[in-house]
Amino acid sequence: MITVLLGLYGGLQTSLRFIIPVVVKHFMKRKRRNPSVTTPNLTLR
Repeated sequence: MITVLLGLYGGLQTSLRFIIPVVVKHFMKRKRRNPSVTTPNLTLR
């Protein structure tokens, strides 16, 4: 049981390492395309 949990945890770590950079790049591209949407948020803060 413990080995199965460790295996699942390892799989999650490897998948997150691959998914997170892709998601970050996607959001960075979206922010660059429409800066008019991000500027009001900065002024409100």
